[in-house]
Amino acid sequence: MQSAGGASENTLLFKVVPRNKNMSAPEPSVGVRPNVMPGLGKSPKNERGARRIHPRSRWLGFASLACIPLVGWLDHITGPTLSFALFYVPPVAIAAWYCGRRLGFIAAFASAAAWFTAGIPESEPLSIALVHCWNATTRLLIYSLVAFLVAAVRQQRDQLQTIIEQKNARLELEMAERALAEREIIEAAAREQRRIAYDLHDDLGQHLVGIAFKAKLLDEKLRSTHPEQAEEASTIARLANDAARQTRLTAHKLDGANGAIDLVTALPKLAAAVEENCRVRVSVNTSACSVSVSAQVALQLYRIAQEAVRNAIEHGRAGKLEIYLVSHQEQIVLTVSDNGRGFDPRVAEQGLGFRTMGSRAHSVGGSCELESRAGGTTLICRVPISRTPARVS
Repeated sequence: MQSAGGASENTLLFKVVPRNKNMSAPEPSVGVRPNVMPGLGKSPKNERGARRIHPRSRWLGFASLACIPLVGWLDHITGPTLSFALFYVPPVAIAAWYCGRRLGFIAAFASAAAWFTAGIPESEPLSIALVHCWNATTRLLIYSLVAFLVAAVRQQRDQLQTIIEQKNARLELEMAERALAEREIIEAAAREQRRIAYDLHDDLGQHLVGIAFKAKLLDEKLRSTHPEQAEEASTIARLANDAARQTRLTAHKLDGANGAIDLVTALPKLAAAVEENCRVRVSVNTSACSVSVSAQVALQLYRIAQEAVRNAIEHGRAGKLEIYLVSHQEQIVLTVSDNGRGFDPRVAEQGLGFRTMGSRAHSVGGSCELESRAGGTTLICRVPISRTPARVS
């Protein structure tokens, strides 16, 4: 958890996780590559003037059409002295934005027709009527251009949104594949550690015990006739016993916890082993944890606690450790704090232990945060409860 370094306060974050409110990472089945999401790699295609219209937006387009007669009526009662030609533009733009190019052109034609009808000259010369028709045609072209441009902008926006959604889908797929790979690597490493632990305990450990036993017998035979050689045999027996004991401790550290474990009982056992072997005071508090975690989550939290304790003792020279396991705000929170010397974040980022703890937390949808201050270091690991079984009654 620590490395020799300055005592100034620093913070190191391993992973920001998670995306939804429970910070849950995707959980594809082990050994099975997540299915490629449909539509990935395809260019977004929008038919000319056509798009999927949300039902809640459709009524806005038709409501804008209903406003055109109202504007035409106002244009009619005010007469030629006050023009409302500009007020036809918003209904055209709204219709084109929410319902597409086709309805935008319909709104443009309706606006030009309403303007033409509202300003039909009465008993005027033919030249005046032709001018009025020309002005109506000009307005039709302007309103149609507005509808075309607004629909084009909306189409570009929809295409960009589709591209963003596809990139987000690819990112989620990559995150799922990465989480799967990390989980497989961690599980393979755990299996290999257990195999090495069993080999040490059953093979090397038994051989060392046999050597110690033979040396003890030799000591007893030589004690009366060759006391000096007997003393050497006794030394060999003592060294062999020490090596066997160290082998058992190493095997226990490598094996750690296997199968389904209960963190409420496993963490105090870890603390007791550390106090006995390392002469370091370790306090454990699990009373605030009211949920039962799954075997996978429990194993990763236990390994993180092991690594944090080991780093605190080996690198931080800590004399006191505190381990807390609580359930808080839909999360399981593991906290390991010490009174060691702190660490340098630039050095810690390169450490395999820190990266391993972050990967273990991320493999179960969690995150690790490491803080260092003058009085020691604190590791905080959070895992969403959604990865755990139902709450224990």
